[in-house]
Formats: sequence, C-alpha cells, structure tokens
Amino acid sequence: TGHVNPTLSIVAELKSRGCQITYFVDEELRGFVEAAGATWRPFRHGCFRPIDEAGIAKYVPEGTPTERYSENPHMAAAREAELQVPALLEDLAGLPKPTAIIHDPFISFGRVVAHVLGVPAIVTLTM
Repeated sequence: TGHVNPTLSIVAELKSRGCQITYFVDEELRGFVEAAGATWRPFRHGCFRPIDEAGIAKYVPEGTPTERYSENPHMAAAREAELQVPALLEDLAGLPKPTAIIHDPFISFGRVVAHVLGVPAIVTLTM
C-alpha cells in the first residue's frame, strides 16, 4: 500500500473538486480507494505476479538461469502490459473518456493506455 496510500489524498482532493475518479487496483485495496471517493475497478489479470510460462517463452532468452527472472517481479512487466493494455482499454471504453491517466511508475502500461486514448499520463512517485 506504500504506492497507493499517498495517492488517496489526491483522490479525495480531486473528488472534492467534482472530478470522477476510477481507480484500478487489486481487490485488497478496494476499501481504501472507495473511502477516498474513487470508484474501484480491478486489474483483470492482477499485477506483479511471477511471469507465466507463456511470458517466459516469449520474453526470456533461452538459457537464462531461472533465478534471473523468477525472483524479480518486474521481469513480468512486458507480459503484464501485453495482458493489461487490451483489458484496460476495454474496461475504459465503457466509461466517459478520462481527462488523464494517473499511474505508478511500476505500472508502465498506464502510460501506454494514456497514449492510446490521447490523454496525459501523470506518474506519481513517493519516497
């Protein structure tokens, strides 16, 4: 929640200004984003899962030692983007066009979705 918690005050402020916020995040954080005033939506394919066999076959060079990709959740980023971008675009198609996409820097496909929709991408980074 270290990446979500700092965004909740932004959600609350935007909501107080009349903005509608749809927050795509895993189910375990649903209550937090709804309490801040956002409408919760799930990532249909989850996030930060280990890379699956299809992703390994497609993105991991043959002969790469297993520990190089199995212990690093960010190794699955390309596979996650491959799964998430079409799903997010489909989910967003049923909503009013967003003014912007605000995303965590570790959710790189947020920038891709913003580009496809022709809206600004805003990255939040907490320290």
